Amino acid sequence: MELPDLNAITEVVGLVASLIGIWEFIRRSILKKAIFILGRLLKKTRASIKKKLSPPWRGGVDLPEEPAFVKFLTLKPGQPLIIKEGPFAGLKATFERPMIDGRVAIVLDLLGRTTRLVLSETMISVL
Repeated sequence: MELPDLNAITEVVGLVASLIGIWEFIRRSILKKAIFILGRLLKKTRASIKKKLSPPWRGGVDLPEEPAFVKFLTLKPGQPLIIKEGPFAGLKATFERPMIDGRVAIVLDLLGRTTRLVLSETMISVL
């Protein structure tokens, strides 16, 4: 039985690793652009809705300055947060990334171990 050519295997493994690296770079770039565009779209939509509503002194609805989830689209990984609700209320954490359905992934240091949590964006606030 003949052994496989190690040089060919090494080249294939290197090619696959390069393709994975390229894909990760493209995926991160697209995600950043999508988050940026989504944030701008939400701000424009909010402004157009506010123009259509009557002023609050005439019985209209006054919108908050910024929807809760918009601020989490502009957070950078590593930004400090504090947990407002739940069993971990009052603990400081670090923002990791936004997720689907109004959730965020955060990193929490518990007893010397780094733990990742996924919480609702209403459960945390920016320091």
